Amino acid sequence: MLAKLDIRLLLGLWLATGGLVALIRWRRRTDGVGLVLTYLVMLAMNFWLPTMLYLLPWYWGVFDRVLVEIGFLESLYAVIGFAVGTLLLWPLLRPHVLLRSEEDAPVSHEPGGSDPRLPRLLMALGLVSYFVVTPLGARVPTLSALVGVLPNLLLVGIGLTCWQAWREGKPQAVVGWLLVAAIWPLITVGTSGFLGAGIAFFVTLLAFVFQFLGLRFRLIILTLVFLYLGLTVYVTYMQARTDIRSVVWSEEISLAERADAVVTGARGFEWFNPLDEDHLYWIDIRLNQGYLVGAAHYRIAAGYSRYALGDTLWDAFVMLVPRVIWQDKPLEVGGSQRVTAYTGIPFYGSTSVGMSQVLEFYVNFGAVGVVVGFSLLGCLLALLDEGAARHLWRGDWYRFILWYFPALSLLRPDNDLFVLIAGWVASIVAIILVNKSAEVM
Repeated sequence: MLAKLDIRLLLGLWLATGGLVALIRWRRRTDGVGLVLTYLVMLAMNFWLPTMLYLLPWYWGVFDRVLVEIGFLESLYAVIGFAVGTLLLWPLLRPHVLLRSEEDAPVSHEPGGSDPRLPRLLMALGLVSYFVVTPLGARVPTLSALVGVLPNLLLVGIGLTCWQAWREGKPQAVVGWLLVAAIWPLITVGTSGFLGAGIAFFVTLLAFVFQFLGLRFRLIILTLVFLYLGLTVYVTYMQARTDIRSVVWSEEISLAERADAVVTGARGFEWFNPLDEDHLYWIDIRLNQGYLVGAAHYRIAAGYSRYALGDTLWDAFVMLVPRVIWQDKPLEVGGSQRVTAYTGIPFYGSTSVGMSQVLEFYVNFGAVGVVVGFSLLGCLLALLDEGAARHLWRGDWYRFILWYFPALSLLRPDNDLFVLIAGWVASIVAIILVNKSAEVM
């Protein structure tokens, strides 16, 4: 039935459903720390935004419009399932999951509430992990997964610093830290050649801060401003990406030369123009996940492929086995073989394309799998969101981190499920070790 509806109506329904979830979560300030909001924003970037471009009469489009619309329809099922999980399934399960003693405990309104040294310690650990530990640990099997999540400590540290400043009545300090964090995407470009991780970092931090600030008109305006600035940085980066990566990925290039490559790329700065077809092209070619879902839908319907019936979901359990124990484990992070196998689309060179959760749930069990999978995913994120928020508002930073830090690995809807699950488990192990170390200090 939905497939016969006008794409404009489907886009509106998608936005209304996602907006309803975001609005309810945003209004309930003490029920979340921005996890649900972040996931919705990232999902919209990969499905809603690229599909909307195909309605513009001046944009010719990169991909087959029919396949894009088919893939978008599956993402609509996904956001409906996500709404069911967060707004219906989670409230039904809440009384049986969260301890009643925690649910009835009073919320703390005192500033402080934990060791003020902790945010600074987390930021220091995050920076050291990103620039030193992760590059070295990435060469060691099993250890690479553990150290790969440690840079997220920087995000947690800045988030807690903003929280503390707000509780102490220093909104200008919150804005200052947000401006500092806005530099991080440029750092990820200069060190790794990738902008996506830096954008995800900033979006997650914004969602965290906006969650406890509550629903305000000025924040909505600020969100639109950040969205426009983000699109401006993105199109500027995409036009200089090849040149930047040729420098950054060279092992013989110094840090100063890498910084110079980023500065050179920034000289081609262009304000995002929705009337510029080149700008729209860069959004479409890189962010459009709907086309991949549509291609998989076509291949299965035409009989060229079969439903995986849980095979890719099983990979998530296989990935949890350390490579030290299973040296010949068939799964590798990166590449595009899994996506090519189900879409028939080849990717050349070192291109790495993740299997989005919409694509993964669809190739396993069709549209039903998408709805059920996203219902469970929405319920899980709502649980982690509310659990972290309860400890944050009560001043228990250590338990807040135990809930929040691992959940950060689940906020990439464009990545393989086995990568997300492996990152979540690795984050749990890593943060337990960090918490123990912090308690000793």
